[in-house]
Amino acid sequence: LTDILRSENVSIRPRATAPLGATSILRDSYVPHYLKDHNLHPTALQWSVSKKRDMDQVISLLAKDFIPAVPCTCTPGISGHGGIYEPNQPFPITPNLRFALQTTILDISPSKVADLDETDSLQEYADTFRHTVKLEYEEQMRLFEHYSLYQHQLKPMTNNTARILIPGILDARPSLSIADIVLLRPIQPIVMYQPDYHGRLTFTPNTLEIQSRIVDLVRGRKDEPDSVVISWELDIGQKELLKDDRFLREYNIRFVPNESFPQKCNTALGWLKGLSKPQQQNVKDLLFPVVAPMVKPLSHDQMSCDMSGLAGDFRSSDVLKPLNEAQASFVRMIRARTLDPTFESTRPACILTGPAGTGKTKTLIAAIADVLGLRKQDKTNKNRILLCAPSHAAADVLTERLTAILRRDEIFRMYSSSRPSTTVSGKMLPFTVTIPGSDTFTLPSPAGWTKFRVVICTCKDAHILYRAQITNYAIRTKRQCFLSYIKSRTPIGLNFGGSEVSCSKEPFFSHLFVDEAGQATEPEILCPMSVVLDPL
Repeated sequence: LTDILRSENVSIRPRATAPLGATSILRDSYVPHYLKDHNLHPTALQWSVSKKRDMDQVISLLAKDFIPAVPCTCTPGISGHGGIYEPNQPFPITPNLRFALQTTILDISPSKVADLDETDSLQEYADTFRHTVKLEYEEQMRLFEHYSLYQHQLKPMTNNTARILIPGILDARPSLSIADIVLLRPIQPIVMYQPDYHGRLTFTPNTLEIQSRIVDLVRGRKDEPDSVVISWELDIGQKELLKDDRFLREYNIRFVPNESFPQKCNTALGWLKGLSKPQQQNVKDLLFPVVAPMVKPLSHDQMSCDMSGLAGDFRSSDVLKPLNEAQASFVRMIRARTLDPTFESTRPACILTGPAGTGKTKTLIAAIADVLGLRKQDKTNKNRILLCAPSHAAADVLTERLTAILRRDEIFRMYSSSRPSTTVSGKMLPFTVTIPGSDTFTLPSPAGWTKFRVVICTCKDAHILYRAQITNYAIRTKRQCFLSYIKSRTPIGLNFGGSEVSCSKEPFFSHLFVDEAGQATEPEILCPMSVVLDPL
């Protein structure tokens, strides 16, 4: 191509590229061997200075109290429902913090890894993706090792945090994320005085490793470099030993990806493997569809996709703009499946595809409005939607667009507790729940969930609902147990005002929508599926 252009007297100019700054993390640099070797030394002291942020307590309460726990009196064939009142345990993962420092790494693929194009076994499917998730996590640990810093100083901040200035780190790939692990080793050893055999005090140098977590990532402005904000909650004894009140110490700093991604994906894969054989066969219809679903066609009166009947503030929304034929056809497809549900099998998912800017998200919002009965102001509509996206940015956009058609108390934007509320846009905070006087996100009380029409989160954070037993399967089973228990306590049947006691047969989440699903991995998509799917 170059010779052809030159023969036609076309000048070729090299593409202008901005040189990397001398301090950029993305530059090539030489690091003395003795500094790298310092990270390999065994540690005598290990401190954790990150604030504990988890939802374990509230998850346990929701699993127990979302529907009051009662003794299981169901028929013997389906007894043993006591476990649904305990939280589902996450897949145990303990990160190997020194994995990326190893010089020789053996990669032995297990025999259970299968060709996914040639199998429809859910066991092989789950085993293969578990191995893939493991390899991906290990590769990410290796890549994070390129971001290591040597003889680096911290910058002080308020609220028990410290700042690491790293030019260009926000442009590095793979990206650092909030809750990633940060390992800091002081170059100078920590001196501790200990009594010897004769009772005399002697000082002993000790290698220290401090484990922290990322709480925020801040892009630099103008001449300021990017910075990584980490938790720095030292107690009085640790401050005395470190003797670094003025932040003059130098550290070797390493980054390790947090374990939440492989943990959540493996938990969802564990759910898949734990299904009974009849349930697995039902799920196969969704994961490996071979037959087009049969849906009762809409009547002429049910074909309209006019959204002019919606109530709300549409000044910054395009939801009232007419849909083109392709967009309207997707809304009609969702409407037809909603009006003609199946209980004996699981239909394959509806997939909406198209280039950027063709109105996919707008169509999704229109379908959500139709499912919730907002187009005709249907007050009897009880549908509730779990709406997911691969990234927080996409989930936030969906939340903002839904505010045009739903009240504030009908939307719940769910975040993991590992993400401080100070790192979230102020527009999202009215749709969240935080612990009073804290920056930690939490979950609503059992009574609060009934008001929500749409619950929005990332695909991975749907794992929180699964752990808290806020799933269609768990809620249906709890309703059955509760009803059986009430009936067993009254020999002649219990009724109020002449009406027999019954429980709702409607699923808690009637629909699952995933925006930008093509940007997520299959194990990520399994997280919300484990919440909504109820294979009988």
